[in-house]
Amino acid sequence: MTNETMKTENTAQLGQLAGEVLEQAGLDPDFREEILNPRPLREVCQAPCVKAFTDRIYKAARQKEKVMIAGDYDCDGIMATTILRQGLRKLGLEPGYYIPNRIKEGYGLSANTVSLAHEKGYSLIITVDNGVAAKEALAKAKELGVEVIVTDHHIIQEEPDASLVIHPTRMGDDFVDLCGAGIAYELTRALDVDDQNLLIYAAVASISDCMTVRRETRSIIQQGLRAFNMTREPHLAPFVRSFPVNETDVAFQIAPRINAIGRLADRANANTFVRYLEEGSLPKINRYAQQVDDLNTQRKDLTASSFARALVEVNPLSSVIFVCDPSFHEGIVGLIAGQLCSKTGKPAIVCTEVDGIIKGSMRAPAGFHCVEFLSGFDRLLSLGGHERAAGLSLALEDKDAFKRFVRVEGGAVEYVPVEESRIEIEPQEVTVENVQSLDVLRPFGTGFELPHFELDRPTIFSFFDLSEGQHRKFTLAGGLQAVHFNQTSVDQAAPVSSIEKLIGTLSLSTWGGKRKADFLVDEIVYGN
Repeated sequence: MTNETMKTENTAQLGQLAGEVLEQAGLDPDFREEILNPRPLREVCQAPCVKAFTDRIYKAARQKEKVMIAGDYDCDGIMATTILRQGLRKLGLEPGYYIPNRIKEGYGLSANTVSLAHEKGYSLIITVDNGVAAKEALAKAKELGVEVIVTDHHIIQEEPDASLVIHPTRMGDDFVDLCGAGIAYELTRALDVDDQNLLIYAAVASISDCMTVRRETRSIIQQGLRAFNMTREPHLAPFVRSFPVNETDVAFQIAPRINAIGRLADRANANTFVRYLEEGSLPKINRYAQQVDDLNTQRKDLTASSFARALVEVNPLSSVIFVCDPSFHEGIVGLIAGQLCSKTGKPAIVCTEVDGIIKGSMRAPAGFHCVEFLSGFDRLLSLGGHERAAGLSLALEDKDAFKRFVRVEGGAVEYVPVEESRIEIEPQEVTVENVQSLDVLRPFGTGFELPHFELDRPTIFSFFDLSEGQHRKFTLAGGLQAVHFNQTSVDQAAPVSSIEKLIGTLSLSTWGGKRKADFLVDEIVYGN
C-alpha cells in the first residue's frame, strides 16, 4: 500500500471537517501518524544527562542533603517547581524552593539567591525553567562550593558552567519539544516518583508555554488532559467553567490565572501557588482560588487599558513595532506585545522603565526569530527567550540607540511570514457533530494550529450588541449564532449590510442543558 493510499484511507476515517483540517495542515507523514494514532508516553528517557541526574538525586537522598529548587514565575516555572518538589519529597528529601519576584528580582537564578541558599546550608541547587543564562549566579555557586544542576528549555547561547545541564536538545529526539515542567516531569519518571497530578501539571504547563505539539509533549498533553477530565484535580478545577476541558480551555482559563500571580508580583507571590498545589483543605483551596480569580480580573483590566494606550503610539509604517511607556506595568508588557503582534501581524517590542532600566518583551509572528534579531544589539543588559518570544533589558541611556536599531534593522530584516490557513465553510456546516469531530485531532497548538474558518457573504438575519457595544452577536442563516467579542469602533460603526466575510473559530456551548455550535468571530472583512 502506498503512502498516498494510507493517507487517503486514514483521512476517510475522520469526519468531513476534521479531514479538511488535517489535509490543509500539510503535515509530514510522521506528524500525521502521531495525530491519527496517538501514542502513550515514551519509554523513560535514557539520555546520559538524565542518568547522571538520577544518580545525583539518589546520592542526595542517601546523604540527606539540603536541596533547593530554583524556579520561575510563569505557569511553566511554577508547575516545574511543583513537579520536582513533590517528586523529590517521595524520595524522603524535603527540598526548599524559591521563585523570584518578577519586579524586584527579575528572571532566573541570581547570585544573591545562591548566597542565601549557601548561608542556609543548601549543598545542591536545581534550576527549573531557567538557568542556562545564569552566568553570574553559577559563578557565585562555584565560588561558594554549591553544586548546581541546570534544567531548562530556553536557548543555550553559551554553555552554562554547572555540574550538570539537562536540556531537551540533549534528551533525545522524542523529547526535544519539552518545556521546563515537561523536563521536570520526565525527571520524576526517571526517578520512578511520577503520578497523575504531576502529569496534569506538565500538560497545563506545556499548553501555557505554547510548546510544539509533537512527540512526547503531544503525549503529555493528551494523557494529562485525559487524567484531568477524569480526576478533576481539585486545585485546578476551580479555574475552569465546565468539564470536559481541552487544550483551548486550559490556554484561556487556567494558564492566564496562574500567570497573573507572577505578572502582578507587586500584588501576589508566585511561591504561594506551589504551596496551594499541596493544600489538602477544600475551604482553603476555594478561598485561594477566589483570590487568584480576583487577581486575574485585575490583570485583564490593566492589560486592556495599557493596550489601548500602546495602540495609539504604534507607528503603522514600522516593520518592527516599538512602544515604550513608563506607565506600563512591568508584568504585562509581554501581553501587550502579544496583542500588538496579533493585531498588526508584525513583530512587536513593548517596554517600560523601572529604576533607570528599560525592561521589555518581544513577540513575533511565525517565521521571525526574536532572540536572533535582538542579539544584534550589543548593549542589552539581559536577553533570553525563544523564537517567537523574548525578554530584554537595557540601560535608560541606551534607549534611543535601541530605538534606532529596531527601526533600521527591523526594516532590513528578511523573514517569510507563515500564512494563516483558513477553511471556507457554510453556516449549515457549523454543527455540534462537525465541531466535535475535530476532537480526534487534538491537541492543536504550535506546529499544528487549528485553522480559522471563513463564512463568505453570510446572510445576517439580525444582530444586537452586548455590554454597551463591546460585543456583538449575529444570527445567520439556519439560526447559527456568530459572536464578535471586543469589537473595534470601526466594527461598531460599519453597516452590517457591508459585511463580506466573517473569519473566526468554532466553539460548543451549552444553553438550557442543550449543546450547540457557535461561530466566534475574530475578524470581519467589509466591502465598499
